Amino acid sequence: MGRGWVSRLDRRVFERVAAAHPPGVQAVLPRLSHAADHSRLWLATAAAFAATGDRTARRAAVRGVGALALASFVTNTVIKYVTSRERPLIDAVPLPRRLKRQPRTTSFPSGHAA
Repeated sequence: MGRGWVSRLDRRVFERVAAAHPPGVQAVLPRLSHAADHSRLWLATAAAFAATGDRTARRAAVRGVGALALASFVTNTVIKYVTSRERPLIDAVPLPRRLKRQPRTTSFPSGHAA
């Protein structure tokens, strides 16, 4: 069984999501996506844990940052290289939901997934 059916399903799902207009999405998701770039949300969470002064929280922060580094490396280098999924055309995405700068890397998996 080839990957053609997966590509077709992926395209249909993308088109349906792009056509959807759930309330609040236009205002919230672009900002949330931007805040998640470069793992800023997770790093801020780790910093907050470390700042508590609690030894267990600091250890959790260090382990979390280590796991994040490993997941980001595997996601953004190994898996992106293996899958090489091209980014879909964004013509179907409403203008307010488009990113100001489109990423240049392949689209799967998303770096945000790390």
